[in-house]
Amino acid sequence: MGPDPSYHPARDHTLYLSYSAGFKGGGFDPRGVTTACRNPQGAACSPAELFDFMGFDPETVNSYEAGYKASLAGGQGSIGLALFHADYRDVQVPGSIGTVVGGVPTFIGITTNAGKARFQGVELEGRWTLGRDVGAGGDRLAVSGSLGYINADYLRFIDARGIDVADRRKIQNTPEWTLSGTLDYSLPVGPGTLGFNTTLSYRSKTQQFELRIPGLDQAGFALWDASLIWRSDDDRWSLGLHGRNLTDKRYITSGYNFLRQNPDTGDFVLANGQPGLNSTLGAEGVLTAFYGNPRQVYMTVGLKFR
Repeated sequence: MGPDPSYHPARDHTLYLSYSAGFKGGGFDPRGVTTACRNPQGAACSPAELFDFMGFDPETVNSYEAGYKASLAGGQGSIGLALFHADYRDVQVPGSIGTVVGGVPTFIGITTNAGKARFQGVELEGRWTLGRDVGAGGDRLAVSGSLGYINADYLRFIDARGIDVADRRKIQNTPEWTLSGTLDYSLPVGPGTLGFNTTLSYRSKTQQFELRIPGLDQAGFALWDASLIWRSDDDRWSLGLHGRNLTDKRYITSGYNFLRQNPDTGDFVLANGQPGLNSTLGAEGVLTAFYGNPRQVYMTVGLKFR
């Protein structure tokens, strides 16, 4: 084993530094269709062009992280701070396009490689016990939270026109900001403990794909969850009442777009490039959004067998 990459300036305090390298193997898109390949002149592809059309290269990453962790006030609280930086090459970018195969409108998968990308940011998390015996004997009140910031950018992204569009592309489903806060309260009730917790979480705006898609990309939003759970002292039995997305927020998690877009702005355009709606799949085109779960309220009963 190598040396410990951490340093302890004091008891219950740790500084660390780490480096890692990884890769994601290349391959051929399983949803690709060879007959959809066309060379720049519109003719059928040569074997070499077909290989490039169907295949994608391995993705590699070099990642660095530095951080600080501490237990505070004799275990009453804790804190963690991490700074990270990652350099990606040949980023694998999955996608779908509308086409016609054998006279039938359909869509096919195309996975491409973006040349370079960089992820860097900071993560902060903490927990603190606010008090014990606050309102009743044996109870406990605590708070915890986290904050994340990430700057994720393409540094090189050559599109089908041979143009570097890195400054006009975003990393899929990567919010710049994430926040979360939780309040926990527990107290003895009968032969067990009754616990209440509620969490408010937030994530900033995201794009479903590298190119912005009006009507499909998701603005920043917050979700509110809460639970009330009783657990027996021997931890065999539990009974819970849970609420998820209590404000019934509508938010998009994924989707498909088969409407023609301006390759630089993402605006919907006609075949001549003027503003308008024009299909790339079938007669009318498709813009489909999939949403997260609506408000849910449910009960759980648990029994552990030993």
